[in-house]
Amino acid sequence: MREAARRKDEFLASLGHELRNPLAPIRTSVALLGHLYPDAPPMVRISAVIDRQVTHLTRLVDDLLDVARITSGKISLQRERISFTAVIQHVIELSAQAATAKHIAIDSSLPDHDLTLDADYARVVQICANILSNAIKFTPAQGRIALRGWREGRCLCVSIADNGIGIQAASLACIFGMFEQSGVVKGQLSSGLGIGLSLSRQFAQMHGGSVEAHSGGIGMGSEFVIRLPVICGDGDENEDNDSGAADKAINASGGDGGGAKRARVLIADDNRDAADALRALLEMEGYEAESAYDGNAAVAAAARALPDLVVMDLGMPGMDGYDAARLIRQRAGAENILMIALTGWGQSDARRRTVEAGFDHHLIKPVDVEQILKLAAARR
Repeated sequence: MREAARRKDEFLASLGHELRNPLAPIRTSVALLGHLYPDAPPMVRISAVIDRQVTHLTRLVDDLLDVARITSGKISLQRERISFTAVIQHVIELSAQAATAKHIAIDSSLPDHDLTLDADYARVVQICANILSNAIKFTPAQGRIALRGWREGRCLCVSIADNGIGIQAASLACIFGMFEQSGVVKGQLSSGLGIGLSLSRQFAQMHGGSVEAHSGGIGMGSEFVIRLPVICGDGDENEDNDSGAADKAINASGGDGGGAKRARVLIADDNRDAADALRALLEMEGYEAESAYDGNAAVAAAARALPDLVVMDLGMPGMDGYDAARLIRQRAGAENILMIALTGWGQSDARRRTVEAGFDHHLIKPVDVEQILKLAAARR
């Protein structure tokens, strides 16, 4: 049974990686279409549909991989001081499209002073976003969702309440079970994998918190209350945790002069569609971009002309991204290169290895191109 469980986890991890690879060029190509035809309404609508579905599929893949990591004990929290306000803004942004499509109003009420958590930012966003996404899914069009946050002793409390279909009393006890679909009422098709609520509760418990569900029954709406430990509430605004790494980022214009040299970008990925689509998009943003389709070609390209930014896939055949990054870092002047690992592997071990290889950032496919542009434009 242990061997079967191990093989299942390995299969899910490989499946997630393989699914992320084709999602990456799709998302980049959609962004490219938006740049090419910004004033064409049909293209804008089509691009929005593709982007929404890619985002949805990406979340499904991430949830499946998280199941495998939790059951195998491979998830560890990347704790840091994070702003509750920043978390909620991110959560609402992630859910905005789905809410707008159903004309659902999200009313938010947050503490007067920002609260700071010692927590894993991505996981706290996931806790709240999974529950808010569920509320949108099970709330009819024109419905309302109330999102409230407050401090209760040494706990941050977040309530997400809707006027949707509600939850049967018999289901409240098991709704957080893995793959549970008990919230589906007669006449309504199930959607999703029944994973999100279970992950939210498990991630909250890993932080020393909890998630509870309440409902008056079918047709009475539901409320989920998240509790997480808070370390201060004095409104301290930490500097962006990425500020140190972002100092290595580059600006496409190269600085303050109109005739400044364009920044050079090297994209290395054995998926040619992904590499070429990203190169085309960066060229449209004003960068001088070059593609390489394996590790050896990337090292050779860096030897010909040292780039300012490297975006490199890790799982290339032959010489992988880790070894290619190490060889590029060994070149004179390479300490100033901003190096971004672009990969379908999100495990903590992969993140550790990217740091050891000399990468500054580890982005999971399919990456939002705006993340790369933001990093690349952070330093003038």
